[in-house]
Amino acid sequence: MKVCALILARESSKSIESKNLVKLNDVPLLSYVIKPALECEFFDEIWVSTDSEAIIDLIERIHRSVHIFKRSKQMATDECSSLAAVQEFLNFKKDAEIICLLQATSPSLYPQYLREAFEKMKQFQYDSVFSVTRDHKLRWSNCGNGVMRAINFDVSRRPRRQDWDGELVESGHFYFATRELIMSRNLLQNEQNTGYVEMPIEMCIELDYQWQIPVLEIILKNHGYIKALQTRMK
Repeated sequence: MKVCALILARESSKSIESKNLVKLNDVPLLSYVIKPALECEFFDEIWVSTDSEAIIDLIERIHRSVHIFKRSKQMATDECSSLAAVQEFLNFKKDAEIICLLQATSPSLYPQYLREAFEKMKQFQYDSVFSVTRDHKLRWSNCGNGVMRAINFDVSRRPRRQDWDGELVESGHFYFATRELIMSRNLLQNEQNTGYVEMPIEMCIELDYQWQIPVLEIILKNHGYIKALQTRMK
């Protein structure tokens, strides 16, 4: 059973130019997810799917054990879904039975969370396992004409934070899935026969906007795996 990690890293980005190459604390964004993946012994191969020559150059210079899949132009547009891009890769990589889709824009990641997810895939024979975090926000829907509707709570019994478990929200860090689920059922996740790995909220900010760069740099100094590696090596 071949297990592959896959990182989708397009050249273009609407929010931040060349986002996947942005340096946080002098380390490229991509490296923050590649490093913990390399520490996981169960990955047979790690791949980066990209249409960017600059990203290819980075991989060849810094992460030589990582494989490069040249993403087609039609699969590198803003309109292309992650599912379609993963399916393109699996049409090329015929022997991959389990895929771990790693999101480059969620850089605070440790190998232990990937190991936990893979163990759940094996132990329970899940179709998919993905990362979540716990959220305690009270959500509303605007119905128009001055009408608001509470979505996840009863307004007559407004809960205190300590009185409820909150909601599980996708953190975006990773999505493990079987080939069969992705290719035959056109899904990255399943509502049944699926599991999750809960991650701390302080590790769950994604890089989508310019203002988040200094915030992420602070978070990664405290909750980044590359910083932990550097400390361990001293």
